[in-house]
Amino acid sequence: MTNTLIVGVGMAVGNRPVENSELIERFNLPADWIVTRTGVVRRYYVDGRQRTSDLATAACQQALSRAGVAVNEIDLLICATMTPEMSCPATAVLTAAKLGARPIAAFDLNAACTGFLAALQSADALMRVGAAQTALVVGADVLSEIIDQDDPRVASLFGDGAAAVVLRRVESNQIGCLAQHLGSDGHSWPLIYHPESERDLPPGHEPPPRWKQLRMEGKQVFRFAVEKLTELIPQAVAEAGLQMAEVRHFVLHQSNLRIIERVCENLAIPRERCPVTIDRYGNTSAASIGIGLCELHERGELRRGDVVVMAAVGGGLTWGVSVWRL
Repeated sequence: MTNTLIVGVGMAVGNRPVENSELIERFNLPADWIVTRTGVVRRYYVDGRQRTSDLATAACQQALSRAGVAVNEIDLLICATMTPEMSCPATAVLTAAKLGARPIAAFDLNAACTGFLAALQSADALMRVGAAQTALVVGADVLSEIIDQDDPRVASLFGDGAAAVVLRRVESNQIGCLAQHLGSDGHSWPLIYHPESERDLPPGHEPPPRWKQLRMEGKQVFRFAVEKLTELIPQAVAEAGLQMAEVRHFVLHQSNLRIIERVCENLAIPRERCPVTIDRYGNTSAASIGIGLCELHERGELRRGDVVVMAAVGGGLTWGVSVWRL
């Protein structure tokens, strides 16, 4: 049976660390206002010279190095991003060029915070039918450029980052992807959107103070994320023929610490099996799950044979869950 193996992970963040103290002073907030509402202590922004493909390239280079894979072995590169540098060419194409890759299949996809899982599942499907032997999947977003820096609710939450995995096609039914699901509800798009002009506004919505900045209905998204993740995760684990106790790590999108805590409580997941990175990086959208994998690797907590569940909810509204045996 053909399957896909994760053989390397890597990550990168913006060059400029932004501590809570900087935002607390700017907005004249109580000392614990940010961490209490979001769980974020620090986030990283690009420094003005960095772009989405720069973060993606750095994450891919680290993943290739850790995998011991040369760039000329890559057949496919998929970049998940909601902040591409241009509508054309794709950020994946720019990343492939910066890596020095030979001519390969390279394209972007956008499922917002679910993007990493959408890219991972797309690569897995292509590799199973023989379209590629070795692939790079990277989630990269520069959110500091599309959020309202005058609104403490969003300026405190988001960060810039990228994370990548190297995938290999293998003949095995013992390892690789065991179950996966992607979904969306397009009727709920007004809960998270990025309007560029008046024609992008949902019916009945007033124009924002500034165009080209992310708009989000935080309370409604919070409720939806908790309910959807609580529903999806046990379903996917059961579909993989496993029990929840057999899962070593639950790597959830780092949208808000309170969402993660609520999902863990609902599903009786011990916190030590659900890594948290939002405190140090903020919500990095498509990079978030990959950063979680990378930190587990750096701590020596990813071992062959481990079962890992990855799950996310994002703008669209989109959602996804993927169960892998490493």
